[in-house]
Amino acid sequence: MDKQEDDDVQQLDLFTALVGHLPLRNERISMSLPFLHLAKTPRKEPIVYNKRGVYLKVSPVAGGSISNIWDWDYLLVIISIFNQRVEDGLEDGKRTVKIAITDLLKKAGRGTSTNDYNGCIASLKRLKQTQCETSIGAGTQDEKDTVFFNWLEHVHVHRVTKKKPDDLKKAKTIDTKRKYVSVTIPEWLHSAVCTERRVLAIPPEYFKLTGGLERFIFNCARRHAGNQEFGWRMTFQELYDRSGTTNSFKNFTFRLKKIIKKNELPNYAMIGDKGQGKIDVVTFIPKATSKRDRRFPTLDI
Repeated sequence: MDKQEDDDVQQLDLFTALVGHLPLRNERISMSLPFLHLAKTPRKEPIVYNKRGVYLKVSPVAGGSISNIWDWDYLLVIISIFNQRVEDGLEDGKRTVKIAITDLLKKAGRGTSTNDYNGCIASLKRLKQTQCETSIGAGTQDEKDTVFFNWLEHVHVHRVTKKKPDDLKKAKTIDTKRKYVSVTIPEWLHSAVCTERRVLAIPPEYFKLTGGLERFIFNCARRHAGNQEFGWRMTFQELYDRSGTTNSFKNFTFRLKKIIKKNELPNYAMIGDKGQGKIDVVTFIPKATSKRDRRFPTLDI
């Protein structure tokens, strides 16, 4: 190993020591808008949202697919790293961070097998290939202004190893402990996290949510209900519009009612009800502040 590689490893060791105790944070605005695909099947057609004075179009590059809500787990960890730099008074305007892939995997609730490693790289690739066009954060109050960015501007996978090429060919598993990745986030995201401070705390239990819609519903609850004692009410139609799903509204309603009946979101309880005009609505109430957890009604499916 040459001196440069040795210096990189020393820097990496110092950096990874901080990641294990990293408080999780997410970018607030992206949590309840259709910036991500909610299924693991590839989506190549754009997601378009144009409501309430907000314009958003999410598209893949040619030959790619839109990043999904599980890909975002890795960006969530990266956002948390930049947030912690601000909290520690270390923010210096840099938008590139280097992290051990094993630490990225573990912090995102993944294993460290070869499949996990390859899945992480595939996720970073999709984040790199997803282009966002939006009026949010365009720098002015003019709704006609737009900004373009990819979730990751640059991805560099480093391989630090002493193994000879012949040994690598014979290896059945990948030694991810000695690999790391450098990623550069866009100015839009860096400004949101480090300057505008649009961040919200996320519990580690979030990674245990297996459904894409469940994850999206939690993000909506976290952003809008927050820690308000009486929570936040939202119509099924509003949630449907914000999800960007390709499913029909009927199918979305059926799935949402199942989630409400299950009522297992981290930190939030859900009440299904009828609003004005008999419109289906759901209310999210923080479990820590609610005294009605045991009396929440559920909807018949």
